[in-house]
Amino acid sequence: MSAHAAAVNPRPRRRVTVPDDVLAELRPPGGWHPPTPTLPARPATRRLSSRLLAGVDVAVLARQVADHRVGRQTRSGRRNTWREQAACRGIDPNLFHPRRGEDTAPAKAVCEDCPVRRECLVYALATVEKHGIWGGLSERERRPLRSAIARHLRREAGAA
Repeated sequence: MSAHAAAVNPRPRRRVTVPDDVLAELRPPGGWHPPTPTLPARPATRRLSSRLLAGVDVAVLARQVADHRVGRQTRSGRRNTWREQAACRGIDPNLFHPRRGEDTAPAKAVCEDCPVRRECLVYALATVEKHGIWGGLSERERRPLRSAIARHLRREAGAA
């Protein structure tokens, strides 16, 4: 043993051996380490996006989003009049902004029968709304639509 090691730790380490039968008695029923929690399976984003994009005319949706972004007014001459006719008008906004992991079904149920669901979705896509349920879709569900619209607008701009 070196002089430094002796000064730091004056007693040498002794290896202690525990008989297997004693060790077995000490071992907890589940083993020494707590079981590793299993994480929930990651949602299949590709299937989600393809399901959401099925039956959606991206060109029409892209045109509506572009119109909203440049500020074209509605037929009535006022913007965002759809909010006055929305099914969610007067309902607690916290319902449409659930915390991470909370159920989104109650908010989507309100959106299901809304007469201005499409206008609400166009607004959320045009303003890149990052939180909440808009047009019956969560941010995770709107993301593939935004990507598809951006691709369509880039192709359109490249063709022009």
